[in-house]
Amino acid sequence: MSLTFSDSGASASYRTYRTTVAVVLSTLLVLVGVVATLSVLQGPQLRSVSADTQGLVTRGGVAVTLRADRALTPIVASQLEITPDARFELETLGLTLRLTFVEPLRADETYRITVGDVRPRNFGPGSTWSTEFTTGSLGFFYISEEGQNTALVRAVVAQQSPEVLYEAPGIIGFTRVGAVMAVLRKVSDNTVLELLDPQSGLVETIGFPPGVEILSLASAPWGTSVVVMMNLAVGEPGEIRGTVALIDMLGNRTPEVVLGIDGNSVSARKVFVSAIGGDVVIWLRNQGLLRFDPLTTDVVPAGSASEVWGFDALGSSLVYVDGLGTVTQNLRTGDLTRVPLGRLEGITLNHEHTTVAPDGTTVQRVMLPGIDGGDPFTLVTRDDGSGIHQMLTGNLSSPESIGAVSLSPNGQYVLVEHNTASTPLGYVGLSATQVAAGTVTRVIGVATNTIVDEFLGHSFIW
Repeated sequence: MSLTFSDSGASASYRTYRTTVAVVLSTLLVLVGVVATLSVLQGPQLRSVSADTQGLVTRGGVAVTLRADRALTPIVASQLEITPDARFELETLGLTLRLTFVEPLRADETYRITVGDVRPRNFGPGSTWSTEFTTGSLGFFYISEEGQNTALVRAVVAQQSPEVLYEAPGIIGFTRVGAVMAVLRKVSDNTVLELLDPQSGLVETIGFPPGVEILSLASAPWGTSVVVMMNLAVGEPGEIRGTVALIDMLGNRTPEVVLGIDGNSVSARKVFVSAIGGDVVIWLRNQGLLRFDPLTTDVVPAGSASEVWGFDALGSSLVYVDGLGTVTQNLRTGDLTRVPLGRLEGITLNHEHTTVAPDGTTVQRVMLPGIDGGDPFTLVTRDDGSGIHQMLTGNLSSPESIGAVSLSPNGQYVLVEHNTASTPLGYVGLSATQVAAGTVTRVIGVATNTIVDEFLGHSFIW
C-alpha cells in the first residue's frame, strides 16, 4: 500500500513532527528565560582572571584583569579588599575591571581579591566577587668556581638545585639580553665576548677588530644592546682607555662608542643601566655624571659624585654620594632624597653601599672600626626610615668581609656576597683565591631578617 499526502497516516506523522518542534522550541525559550532571569537575579558574575604573575614581582605598573559576564558600573577602590595589602589603581572598562599595582608584589605569595557590590551597568542586583592568584618566583644568576672552570649558574629563591647554564674557563662577567646571555671571559691576556643560548647550550663568539678590548659589561642591557666598558686602539698611538660603548647583539655587533658633550669618547669609571627603566648613567673619571639617551645619542650632565652605587630596586632612582652624603635622585622628576647616616646599637654608621626598596626601606653595607687596630667589621643593615638600623647579616664578634649587595626588584630579598675571611680593606682586600673558595651568595629576607638560602658563588645579578 502506498501513502500520499492525503493519507491519514501521513497527516498524523506531520502533526507529531510539528508538535515535537513546538515542544523543543518552547523548552529552549523557557530555558533561555530561566537563564536570563537567574543571571539578572544573581548580578554580574566573574568569568575570568588574567595576570602576568612573573611581571607582578619584578616591576610596578603591572595589571590584574577581572572580566565579567556583562558591562559594569564603575567600581571604586573602597569596594575592593586585597590581602596581603598592596597599593593599586583601579579602572572599569565595559566588562573589565583592571587593577594596576603601583609597586611589585611579593614573590611566591597568594593574593586574594574581594570586590563588593559589583553592579551591572543597566539594571539588576549587585554581587560579590572573590578570587585569588599566586605570584611568580624570583631568580638570579651568579658565578661559581668549578675546578679549572667557572660556571654561570641560575638559582631560584627558596628552591633547590641551582642550574648550571654554562661552564668554561675565565668567566668574569655576564648579563641577560632577552632570551640569551652575553658572557665575558678572560682568555690568556685577552677578553672574549660570547653569546649563550641557555635553552640549547649553543655558544657564539663575537668577533671584534684588532685593538678592541672589552673590560666589563653593565649588569643590565639597553634593549638588545650590551653596554660595555672598553679600550680602543690598544697598543697604538691615540689609545683610548675606559670608554663606553653599546653593542647591538641583534644588529651588526659593532661597538657604538658613546661621545661626550665635547664630541669625544668619554673616559669613565663605571656605567650603570636600569634593568627596568632603561636609563643609562655614566660615572666619569673626573667624578662627573652623564645621562645618555641611546635613542638620540644625547648626553646630559647630571651632577657629580664621589661614589655611585647604582639604581634603586625599582630602577627609577640613582643612588650616589655627593658632598653632603648619600642621596637618591629620581631620574624622571629630578627629586633628591637624602639618606641619613643612622645608628646601630648607639654607633653612628658610615655607608659603604646603599640601595633602596620600593617601600623606602634602605639596605646598606656599613663598616665599623676593628678592635685595637684589627680588621674592620663589615655588616649589612636595614633602616625603615626611623634612623635606627637592624643588622641583616655580618658578625660583631669576629671581622668578616661583605662585597656586593643587591635588592630584588620588589625589595623582598637582598643578595649579599659574604666571606668569613677578613682584611684591613674589607672585601676588596680578598685575593682571587679567597673569593673563589670562600665567598657565598646569601639570600636574605629583608622584612623577616632571615637567611633564606646560601650558594657558593659570587658576582650576581637578579
